[in-house]
Amino acid sequence: MIAGGIWRLQTATSSSVSSWVYTIYSYSIQVFYSTLVVSLVVEFVVRYRANNMEGAIENLSKTIFGILLMLKLLLCQSNKLVNLTRSAIKEEEEVFKKDDKAIQTIYKSHVRYSSKITYTVAVYSFLLGGYLIEIGITNSYLFYKAHKGFNVSLEKPLPMPLWYPFDRNKYHVWALVHQIVEVFLTALYSGSVQAFTNAAIIFVRSQLKILQYLLANFDAYSVTDEFLEVDDVGLHTLKVFLRSHHKLIIWMEDLDNSFKELLLIEYIVSSLLLAAVIMQIFAGKDAVFHTIYLMLIFLQLVVLAWNADEVKEQSANLANALYNSSWYKHSQQVKVFILVMMMRCQKPLTLSIGPFGAMTADAALSRAKLAYSYVSLMSGNSR
Repeated sequence: MIAGGIWRLQTATSSSVSSWVYTIYSYSIQVFYSTLVVSLVVEFVVRYRANNMEGAIENLSKTIFGILLMLKLLLCQSNKLVNLTRSAIKEEEEVFKKDDKAIQTIYKSHVRYSSKITYTVAVYSFLLGGYLIEIGITNSYLFYKAHKGFNVSLEKPLPMPLWYPFDRNKYHVWALVHQIVEVFLTALYSGSVQAFTNAAIIFVRSQLKILQYLLANFDAYSVTDEFLEVDDVGLHTLKVFLRSHHKLIIWMEDLDNSFKELLLIEYIVSSLLLAAVIMQIFAGKDAVFHTIYLMLIFLQLVVLAWNADEVKEQSANLANALYNSSWYKHSQQVKVFILVMMMRCQKPLTLSIGPFGAMTADAALSRAKLAYSYVSLMSGNSR
């Protein structure tokens, strides 16, 4: 995210020269990337208006992907998500300040899990981008080799069908360089945004797992603070943990409010995006590229839905953690308080997708099924 110029904490904590330079770099590189999205949209419109439906469908998946990615980039830099990121970093620092190996083990396991997802998505993103760049360079080399010394008017090959405000045949080298840089940035931004999104969701999951451990073993902790009267240590410990749960609920609500519009858009268009890529595979156009592309899109959708589903499940498991504690050894007041907490935990934390409910693994699978229906419909109409 720092390399892509979208790490806002880099500029929020300092007014130094390096921060000022980074701000200029950040805006410059993102404005440059936005030219890709504009070119994709204009090229799609040009092909559609020319009744070149085959070309429009070829361009459709890249256009949708580019627009969604641009929206995600803007979202990741919003003040609300910057503040949420800052608070998550503080919570992480608190975890490692505590001399509790069990809690640190839980958190580190989630860090490793998040890292694996990040590396996997990044590898697929750069593999896809590298393959697209290799196609463009190889085809350009073969074209120039085959037509060396000839002034031909044939369309020169490029990695992507983009619109340019100049003759892309005449300035082919510049167009090729522009597309190579844009493909690299797309891979970088795609991996960064997915890493950020999944890391935020996995962070909530890690805090829920830690809270489960604390609730299940609350009688082993003597947690009090100056705002609570000391008459029952177990009750006071539960109150402190309840406040942690409430804080986590607010954090998740802020995350949900930040992401729900984008999740709704992605949920609606994901089936169309998958269908457009599958149609390209069936048509035999760059089958290897579109297969990797399909795997990347499906991987991103499934991983996001899976992690969101895990948050829902782990938040519901807080009630089980309380039930598995030594509640029967404590006073009636503690038992009543635990019962109230268990009732409160019956409403799980979720990431919503507007009127379609919570983001779950089943929701991701329903998108894949709908994509298959789109493909079947379009294949039937083309016969």
